[in-house]
Amino acid sequence: VIRGITDGGVDYAFECVGDTGVVSTALQSCCD
Repeated sequence: VIRGITDGGVDYAFECVGDTGVVSTALQSCCD
């Protein structure tokens, strides 16, 4: 979802929920 919204990904992602699934998704959304 984030890659589609941002045309490829983001440089930084912050996770404040504490859900491990969200942490994984945030990490995968970061650019290489």
